[in-house]
Amino acid sequence: MDEEVRVDQFNLDEMALDHARHVKGLKGGARLFLNFRNCSSLDFSRKQLSWSEMVGSRINDCDFTEAKMVGANLFGSNLSHSNMRKVDFTKADLRGAILSGTNLEYAELNDTNLGQGEIVTIDGGGDLKRLGNGNAVIEDANLKNANLANAKVYRIFGANTDLTNANFSHAKLNGSDFSNSNLRGAIFVGADLTDADFSGCAMNGAVFTNAIIDGTNFDGADLTAALFKIEEFIRTDLSNAILAKKMDNIDENIRAIVEDHREWVESIGGAGAQANLSKLDLSNISLPGVNLAAADLSEATVSNTDLSGGRLSMAKLSGAMLNGCSLAGADLRGAAMTEANLTEANLRGADLSAMPITGMAGRDVATQLGHAKLVGCQLQLANLRGVCLDGSDLRRADLREADLTNASLVDANLTGADLRNTILEGTDLRGAVGVKI
Repeated sequence: MDEEVRVDQFNLDEMALDHARHVKGLKGGARLFLNFRNCSSLDFSRKQLSWSEMVGSRINDCDFTEAKMVGANLFGSNLSHSNMRKVDFTKADLRGAILSGTNLEYAELNDTNLGQGEIVTIDGGGDLKRLGNGNAVIEDANLKNANLANAKVYRIFGANTDLTNANFSHAKLNGSDFSNSNLRGAIFVGADLTDADFSGCAMNGAVFTNAIIDGTNFDGADLTAALFKIEEFIRTDLSNAILAKKMDNIDENIRAIVEDHREWVESIGGAGAQANLSKLDLSNISLPGVNLAAADLSEATVSNTDLSGGRLSMAKLSGAMLNGCSLAGADLRGAAMTEANLTEANLRGADLSAMPITGMAGRDVATQLGHAKLVGCQLQLANLRGVCLDGSDLRRADLREADLTNASLVDANLTGADLRNTILEGTDLRGAVGVKI
């Protein structure tokens, strides 16, 4: 094994330039090899490092912001406490890598290998010497909105890891320990969760469609507003999980609550009662034209429910599961919908502009849809003036003729979105991906 050598910033910059030429097939290029090197505290940000090799190296406390690392080999390297926000690790080899305290927010880890891997060397006496513990390690890390679809994972997640809105679609997660992690809004479509441990996890709004659930531990896990079919969970025990509450005689009781709420709204709180539907299962019911202005539906399950033409201005819908819900023509001005799941929902012609506050000119309340899932959502002709959609997932959304004047879509994903005749005057699209106008 090469003796560990310290790499300085000047040498790294020169090698990175040569590697970028190599990737482009230009004359004078050379592939980057930094095996068993000390590269700690260096700046790798925005460099083209795809298919480079950095095996067994110290790359801790570095800045990799928006670097291209497609197919890179970082087998057994120490990447702890590095900033890897928006790094593209597609098809990279991270077996045995240490990622403790790492920021991987919005990182692309599609088809990445995060499995077992161990570096073995020969010491001075001719005996085998193992370096590292053989498993990739992620703990005390930030993986908010990271994409781990199709990733190969083997028991790598430790304590205090934030995996909010992370995408694990079709990933191999069997035997993984996620206990006590934040997995709000995480996507597990088609993932293998056999014998995985989710005990004590916050999993509000998580999606488990077609996941393999066998011997999976959900003790103490909060699954309110999570999307799954109970028949897909027959091979696991949910008796100690926190689930959305079902209302007895729902048709009769919900209408009584709605009537009390209508009186409360019309009397400005003088009569009736404000509707508190938080964490309830309200899926598959029909309430067109309903008045639920300022009602609390936070973390409620409202899948495939008809709320078309409804009045939900200033309603609390944060973390709610609204997939397939009809909100066509609804009044959603000033609604709080942060981290709500509106996949395949119908908001055609809905009003999501700011809610003016009487007697408080210039103090309008903007509608909040930050980090919401609006994949395949119908938003044709919707009024989205001034709405906050920062970090939202708008893949394949239909935004034809929608008004996004002065809206904020910082770090939003608009891949495949239909923006024909969409009004984008003053729209903030910094860091947004997939924008095709």
